Amino acid sequence: MQKLTTSALARFLKNESLKELNSLFVYSALVGLMSTLLVALINKSAASVAANESVTGYFFAYLAALILFYWIARKANRKNVANTQRLIHRFVLRMMKRILTTDMLSFEKIGASVLLNSVARDAQTVATCIPLLVSATSSLFVSGFLILYTAIMSLTAFSVLFVSTLIVLIVTTRTLKRSHKTMTQAYTIELKMRALLESMLHGYQEVKVSRRRSADLTRDLVETSRETVLARTSALITIVQQFTFLQTSFYVLIGLMIFVVPILSADFSEDVIIVATTTLFLAGALASTINCFPAIMMANASAGQLLDINETLGQSRDDSAASEAEGMRATKIELKDVYFSYGSDKVTDQKSFAIGPISYTFGKGEIYFVRGANGSGKTTFIKLLLGLYIPDAGTILVNDVPVTTKNRGSHRESFSVVFSNFYLFKKLYGIDAPQETIDELIKYLELDTKVSVDQKLFSDLNLSTGQKKRVALIVALLEGNDFIVLDEWAADQDPVFRKKFYTVILPRLKAEGKTIIALTHDDAYFGIADHIISLDQGKVVKGAS
Repeated sequence: MQKLTTSALARFLKNESLKELNSLFVYSALVGLMSTLLVALINKSAASVAANESVTGYFFAYLAALILFYWIARKANRKNVANTQRLIHRFVLRMMKRILTTDMLSFEKIGASVLLNSVARDAQTVATCIPLLVSATSSLFVSGFLILYTAIMSLTAFSVLFVSTLIVLIVTTRTLKRSHKTMTQAYTIELKMRALLESMLHGYQEVKVSRRRSADLTRDLVETSRETVLARTSALITIVQQFTFLQTSFYVLIGLMIFVVPILSADFSEDVIIVATTTLFLAGALASTINCFPAIMMANASAGQLLDINETLGQSRDDSAASEAEGMRATKIELKDVYFSYGSDKVTDQKSFAIGPISYTFGKGEIYFVRGANGSGKTTFIKLLLGLYIPDAGTILVNDVPVTTKNRGSHRESFSVVFSNFYLFKKLYGIDAPQETIDELIKYLELDTKVSVDQKLFSDLNLSTGQKKRVALIVALLEGNDFIVLDEWAADQDPVFRKKFYTVILPRLKAEGKTIIALTHDDAYFGIADHIISLDQGKVVKGAS
């Protein structure tokens, strides 16, 4: 993880939309300039009124400046909102593209919940902050122009204001940097809190049936929430105390203008009212800027997380996902001395699980059963076969052609798969099958009273696990690929349908020329298979056929 610094938000915005942000800052400068012009006109008009002079010219000048200010501010706000939404839209699309083109192992290490949190929460946090950032920038421009305006009135007042404002900003920045560190810690704890909430929601039924589990989980939730509150409270107290310091500083500035500057400058008494008024506007502009700091700090933490994940995804690119090689009509798939390891644990310096070297050939129109104890490497073996994991050594050949980066994407599309942790999409994405074929398969798998498909949309997926697996098998068969991989598919079927699966469905698929590769523990039906592959500790046991 890269270190979250106060420049994370700046780097994120620079990477995403430097040109558009430059235009926003130009508008912010114009808003600041017009604000200062309005203050100057107010001061001049007030002085003329005090001297019983006509203010007609100032009135029309003020009206014109006010209209121009209103037009610039509205245009800046409109551009601000539109550009912000486009910026986040582009970023989310690019991140989704990177997710789709990252390799499987890196995706599993990052975790779906972390990616979802970044796309949903962090990106929105940054989007919400950008208008505040532009507002703070406008206020800073106002402050700068007001200080320059004061120089026209009195160089002594300008010097005092400039030095005092600089001191206030330096003290405030250092204080907020300390609170930023605490806010970052709170952000990290919030991620932990989110993970606990996900555990509770995903494991809701397990929580409901065990009061002990519920109590332990609740204790963890309460403790993590307390840690978050403490971290946030510490940071926010620092910020609130800093605001008190700022309010006092503003009164100090005004006091300096009225009580100190006249002593240092003999002719200052003529401009004391104007400078005091300007100082009040300056205090308001600085307060507006600093009020945005807490939200900017939270956005900075989110931007750091987004940059970190974006960088990780960029480093783990799977170029084969974007390859456009012509599809292979596989008739034979061969693993030749294939070896794969998850790598060593850098903390314990222990070697992690490895599989291979494995050599095996899958032919067309055959039934293969893969068996082995839990942790024997069956799932890793299948992911290597599918091209989801890339071998550290050895070669996978399709029709005697080695699988490389250029054709790995095409190789994956030789398979239709139902994973053990499968996911059902509400829509039949990537499938263009006749309606009668879909209806026939639904009826064949005895789901015609449970689910239907209309316009490629399933009517209902609120089914039992076994029924959902049947729907997943329907999707796999509709894809029309010659190699079908099923990971513990029959485990959740009732005995009658399990028998139908092994004695009717699999033989029918074989007769259609399909190759079935099934991970299974149903040894009562091993006689159905043409070949049985036994795995133990990541190696094929001798005697496998």
